[in-house]
Amino acid sequence: DGYLAEVSSTSHELVEACLVAVQEVANRLAPSPMRPQPLPGLHAAVRIMESLVNTGADPEEIDLSKITRLWAHECLRGLCDRYIGDDRAQAVQAVEATARQWPFLHPILTFLRDEEFLFTDLTCIPGEDDYGEPVFEEVEDLMAQRNILELGLHMMGEEHGKSAEIVLFQAAVDHVLRIGRAIRPFAGQALVVGSPQSGRRSLARLAIFMLGMSVIEPGADK
Repeated sequence: DGYLAEVSSTSHELVEACLVAVQEVANRLAPSPMRPQPLPGLHAAVRIMESLVNTGADPEEIDLSKITRLWAHECLRGLCDRYIGDDRAQAVQAVEATARQWPFLHPILTFLRDEEFLFTDLTCIPGEDDYGEPVFEEVEDLMAQRNILELGLHMMGEEHGKSAEIVLFQAAVDHVLRIGRAIRPFAGQALVVGSPQSGRRSLARLAIFMLGMSVIEPGADK
């Protein structure tokens, strides 16, 4: 309720597009010994739709351009990022094929291959006077977003009495934003994989801190 007419009038098509995108990916990337990932299913489509309606923004501020770009972003994260290399390229092609079926989705075709196309709600620092309900919105300035995360990293260190010795280069910023998306309050969980001392826990802790959440870290014997 409260959405602009141009958004409300496409709601059924967006739901159908989610289901078609899931099916397109599944058709192109059947599991095999070299591709152990489970196929995306109805849960993946539901997750995309949940992201569209849980942005934290005023519905009256979400126009058709924004909702379709968000749809494209969530398809990339939920359907394509589970693959790498040629498999990921095929998954992106599946989403592109889906978008071509609906004219109102045609404008997002230019975003699907943009590596810097990201949405996040890690835009406020907990404890700041202007900290409010996070809004899941498109990152328009990656350098400004990096500065926000660096300030958050500094404040997190002050709060816990020690500094996190990590450098927020572009790939690290990208990972923090993706972790933040995965653990958004309505969303679910994330498994962060990497070599020891690569900064996995620090990046995850930063995303958790920026979302105003708490860390519970059980010991290995519990």
